[in-house]
Amino acid sequence: MNIYSVSPKQGSMYGGQNITISGVGFSSTTSKNYVDLVTEDSNKKLLKSPCMVFYSTTSEIQCTTTAINRKQ
Repeated sequence: MNIYSVSPKQGSMYGGQNITISGVGFSSTTSKNYVDLVTEDSNKKLLKSPCMVFYSTTSEIQCTTTAINRKQ
């Protein structure tokens, strides 16, 4: 699997943003794709949140972000 682009590159920490990931090697079966988004807070701590996949092909995944859990 290779990821070529993620759009948009920024969004709300409260979730609800649709994301498109382009690349190769994804499953066309939506339930077989799992996406975690990772960001860094002001203290350089890594935070992750799942992105709920609702569409996929072998070259594109679309998902909706969830709120970032700042208590990780």
